[in-house]
Amino acid sequence: MLKPDVALPTALATAGGVVAIHQVMLPKNADIQALPSGVADISSARRRASWVSAGMVSIVSLIAKDPTIFFLGSMATVGMAFMTDAANFTESRAGETLRTTLDSGMAGLAGQGDLVPPGPVMEESTPMSAFSDSDFVR
Repeated sequence: MLKPDVALPTALATAGGVVAIHQVMLPKNADIQALPSGVADISSARRRASWVSAGMVSIVSLIAKDPTIFFLGSMATVGMAFMTDAANFTESRAGETLRTTLDSGMAGLAGQGDLVPPGPVMEESTPMSAFSDSDFVR
C-alpha cells in the first residue's frame, strides 16, 4: 500500500488516464448526441474504451498494490461509460432531424448513395485565371 500523500495523486493520475483514453477512442459527447439514438458503432467503441481503461486501472493498481487507485480509476471508467451511453441513447432534436432526413431518401452516410446536403446554391460564378500579366484576368 502506498502512503496517502502518494496514493491520492497516483489515483487522480490514473483517473485522468481513463478520461484521456475515452477522449481519444470516442467522439465528443455532443457529436454522439447529435446522431440517432443507439448507434451500434458508438456502443462498440465505448466498450472498447472501457476495456482499455479497466486494463490500465488494473495494471496500475496491481503494481502499486493500493485500493485507492483501483477505486478512483474504476469510478472514472464507469462514469465515462455512463456519460457516453447517456449521450448515445438520448434522442435529441438533431437526431430526429437526421433520422427524418435519412428516412426521406437522402441515405448516403453508409454508402447507400450520394448525400447532397441542403445549402445555398451558387447563382452565377465567373471563371478566373490567375497570374496572367501579374493580375487576375476575367
